[in-house]
Amino acid sequence: MARIGVALAVAVLGAPPALTRSANAQARATTAMPTADTTRVAEYRDAWWFTGAGFAQGTRFVRAGRFVAAPSAGADTVVSLAGRFVVPPYGDAHTHSPDSRFNFEAIRDVYLRAGVFYVQTLGNSRAGAREIRADINTPTSIDVVFANTPVTAFGGHPQLLYESLGLFRMPFPADAAQRLTAARSRAREGDVYLTLDSLPQLPAVVRRLRRDTVPILKMMLLDTEHRRTLADDSTAGGQYGLAPAVLRPLVDSAHAMGRKVWAHVETAHDAQLAMDAGIDGLAHIPGYGVADAPDSTLDRYRLPEPLARRIGRSGIPVVTTIGLARGAARDTAAQRRVRTVFEENIRLLQRHEARLVTGSDTYSDADIIARDATALTEVMGGDALALIRLRAVTTPRVIFPTRRIGALQPGYEASFLVLDCDPRTKQQCLLAIRERVKQGVHLRVPPAP
Repeated sequence: MARIGVALAVAVLGAPPALTRSANAQARATTAMPTADTTRVAEYRDAWWFTGAGFAQGTRFVRAGRFVAAPSAGADTVVSLAGRFVVPPYGDAHTHSPDSRFNFEAIRDVYLRAGVFYVQTLGNSRAGAREIRADINTPTSIDVVFANTPVTAFGGHPQLLYESLGLFRMPFPADAAQRLTAARSRAREGDVYLTLDSLPQLPAVVRRLRRDTVPILKMMLLDTEHRRTLADDSTAGGQYGLAPAVLRPLVDSAHAMGRKVWAHVETAHDAQLAMDAGIDGLAHIPGYGVADAPDSTLDRYRLPEPLARRIGRSGIPVVTTIGLARGAARDTAAQRRVRTVFEENIRLLQRHEARLVTGSDTYSDADIIARDATALTEVMGGDALALIRLRAVTTPRVIFPTRRIGALQPGYEASFLVLDCDPRTKQQCLLAIRERVKQGVHLRVPPAP
């Protein structure tokens, strides 16, 4: 997961070229975008607005950061959008950034530049989240939901990754000796992960989880069919997760705290155990991270139809992380077979009306963030409108289920993207963003370095 190396700043003032001056003396257009004044009304005219089923030409009014009905007294400011297309902002339901002050401004701008206003960080430093508390969830920044410390087994994933980063400044140990050292280290436990190996340890884990008020918890399941063998193998650090016996009690404890539980799964068996435990979201689809699996093991990653039907009927959100899977894929015959199984899983879930959402599972990789939703829509056989609904409606509402977002109508937050071209004609138009407005505040984001 690459970290962004250039720090940039967001300026919220400026005069985009799309503005025109109106002759109406009572509601003049301005060459400066409206401010977030809670009493003034801004009128946005001459645009095509996304309705959920298509685009309709018209006008919208904004006051105090929300869309409102047309005021009887007219608007204080008029902005012409010059016939452009307007969609709600996008969401990313599985990220690992931002997680600290490190490169925060650059990371924030990567998301804003891509039109992503809503981010769900499924695993991060709890200390780092506190560092940036004042820098997020404001009209001039991204909105972030944190999971903080994922729960795994001692020596499992992501303990090995985080301990290796701390000890060796690399996510993956260079040799067997480093792997063993990282797998035995607990230096970062409590900040970037927690370990749970047996039920007697659960009360202590719950006490540590109660230190935070975050709304979600992530638990790790990796190859649970072979977990006992992997946990006993000193060379298999980072390749396993929680034991089946602790799953349901952990989920019940999280629910008692008011947290929803997202499960990292890698095989169909993992997904079955996660569903049996009562989880609230799947952070992956089986097969996403498999590299060059032999044909004899591919069935481990195929979702059985009854399980896919169960997932669909449950209504839980499912992040496929297909952008990451495609980006990491090597063009070998074995990898192509794995990808075929992975994409068959997606289509099977789609057939059973699963609630598929987009998530990059990356540390601010701009290409993967943009590619994930496009690749998922292609596999699902969807059209441009399906892609917009996936990115701009379904995913943001999964991240922030109690907020009025994902629609451009009175009563909803006045957050939207102004596109230079019709996204129904070219997918690239979804990233041809001329203006970004968040809760009535206009953002100017610097170009990519």
